[in-house]
Formats: sequence, C-alpha cells, structure tokens
Amino acid sequence: MDANEARRFLSALKGMGIESYFVVKKDEITLPMLQKQVKACTRCPLARTRRTVVFGEGNEKAELVFVGEAPGEEEDLQGRPFVGRAGKLLDQMIQRMRLSRKDVFICNVLKCRPPQNRDPDASEIDMCKNYLFAQLEIIEPKVICALEGTRITRSWGGRAYHQDPRSDHGIQRDCVASHVSPVILAP
Repeated sequence: MDANEARRFLSALKGMGIESYFVVKKDEITLPMLQKQVKACTRCPLARTRRTVVFGEGNEKAELVFVGEAPGEEEDLQGRPFVGRAGKLLDQMIQRMRLSRKDVFICNVLKCRPPQNRDPDASEIDMCKNYLFAQLEIIEPKVICALEGTRITRSWGGRAYHQDPRSDHGIQRDCVASHVSPVILAP
C-alpha cells in the first residue's frame, strides 16, 4: 500500500466513524508477551527451584536500562528486581540522576534465583541471555548500565563493557558498568 492508498483507507475509516487505527505486526513481540514466555520457561534447572520469575520492571521505553546478574532471595520472594540492600542503593543512585524507577527499566540476565545466591553458571546464562537481549530489543535504550561487576560480561561473551552487547544484532547502544554491592559491603 502506497501513501495515497493509505490516506484513502484512513479517510474511509473516518467516514465510518473510526477515529483511530493502528497495526501491530504479527511477529512483533511486546514486553508483556515476552514476560509470559519467560514465566513459562523450564529451559534450565533453576525453573524447579525458583519461587517466582523476576522479569524486570520500569518504563518500557526507557532510555536507561540497568542490568544485574541474577535475582537474590528478596527479589525471588517479591518477584521484583533490586529490592534488597543493593536495590536501595540503586534507588538512591537513580534519584541522584533526578529519575525514578518509573523512568528507567531494571532487569537481570537471569530471571530466576540461583540456589543459595551462588554465581550463575555459564549454561544458565547461555539459556537465559536471549530473554535479556529480547527485552533490550523491545525497549531500545540509549544506555545500558551493567551492574554486579565483571561477572556479567559472561552473558555478553566476555566482551568489555564499552562495547555493545547487542552489536551482533545491529543495534548500537552505550554500555557502562557499575557495581552496587561493594559500596554496601564497604566498611
């Protein structure tokens, strides 16, 4: 359909009393659709030990996305990312930027808590990282802030933080690193 045909089509719709019209591409996935897929995931053993899936939360069109490594115990209980001690510090960092959780998106590479808060293993990251990449593709942030120190680089093939984890997908974004936990644990 060219532009003239589209104008005629929209004009005909208005003539029928239809004031707005939109099309969702058949293959276009939304965050709620992805969240439903993630909640049903049983790809790795973490699905058997989790209490809940911690998908992520915030603005679906955020310019800034914070990515942690995996949910902790408090996150597993509440089903929300970064709600424990590290989350309180993250909230303060976000507020100092004159933003709120509603302005950014916060998620983790893994969507399920590893038992005893152990580090995720490579196979778990490998099975879950495409969910993260899908989230980032949908949100299209300008900046991705990787939290939790250097361990998160495993989810991006060991690349350095200044490189875009999605560059293989043809989407360029700035990626920075910050480690919230040592600030809390420092004397």
